[in-house]
Amino acid sequence: MEENSYTSNRKENSNSLEHMDKGLEVLTSTLSILNECRQDNICVRKQLIQRIEELEIPYQYGKNQEIVIDFSELQKHSSFDGKLVNEIDILVDKYNCSIEKSNKISKNIEDIQKSFFSDFKNECKELVKISMEEVGIQILEAQEKERNRIACDLHDSVIQNLTSLVHKAELCIRTMDEDIVGAKLDLQIMINYIRSVINDIRGIIYNLRPMTLDDLGIVVSIERFLDDFKQNTNIKVNLMIDPEIAKIHNSIINLTILRIIQESCANAFKHGKADQINIEMHYNKQQVELEIRDNGVGFEVQKLQTNMNDNKSGFGLSIMKERVYLLSGDICINSEIGKGTVIKVEVPTSRC
Repeated sequence: MEENSYTSNRKENSNSLEHMDKGLEVLTSTLSILNECRQDNICVRKQLIQRIEELEIPYQYGKNQEIVIDFSELQKHSSFDGKLVNEIDILVDKYNCSIEKSNKISKNIEDIQKSFFSDFKNECKELVKISMEEVGIQILEAQEKERNRIACDLHDSVIQNLTSLVHKAELCIRTMDEDIVGAKLDLQIMINYIRSVINDIRGIIYNLRPMTLDDLGIVVSIERFLDDFKQNTNIKVNLMIDPEIAKIHNSIINLTILRIIQESCANAFKHGKADQINIEMHYNKQQVELEIRDNGVGFEVQKLQTNMNDNKSGFGLSIMKERVYLLSGDICINSEIGKGTVIKVEVPTSRC
């Protein structure tokens, strides 16, 4: 479904670029012809001027750089004869024809340039429009997937616990007069359920927007998440993080990095059955480099695209990729059955 949604726009992009390439080829070819013609002009002009100056014949240039000779003056020349007139006339005509040809080609080039740059401007506008449409579609799809994930989280935890609370409350109402002790026990169970619901809601809120990210920064947020993750899963996590990462003040980049780490760790636990995860982060003025490696069961990368088109399989990886691409970054996912998974991410930080 995702591939089909972009097919039309990609074809339009390809056609636009092909049209511009053809225009550039025509312009380049015409410029090459003009250059050859001007080289011929220089040679003919050199011959003509050399011969005229040898004979000391007066001449002048016309408005289009053609050479004009007064043949009445040529008749006064001591060596004047029909052969001389014919020689000079041929050279002048040859040069003037060459100049006329060059002028026509120059005019043709001007027309091509006007047409090409007008088309180029229109093509650029169209390409920008198409690109913005694609980005808009990607954002909308990412939003819908995120909403779907939140809905699943609410249904699997909060809604089920609240439903159970309703049943417990109804049971308490029916048994309260007959069994006070049992009703008190049910109320205590209900209190525990309520606390569980509160914790679930806090977890969902944290996943939507970790408060520590704004208050304490990306490094502390990552460390706190990994501490909770290790405590809840008993998975060994090794973190090597460049202290310079703290200099990133772009909240979108920080949130993307944290989300990728969260999703990768969750996948390693739920699907990869890993017992060890190694995370490395490096930072320079151009980009953030993140590598997450686990020793889980792995999967077949060839099936990754198919899985991403499934709402339940590969869902997290799809969102992960979209987050990185929207930041003009690169993500590479390598995995083999029985050899774990390696995720490498590069995100430019030019706007940090």
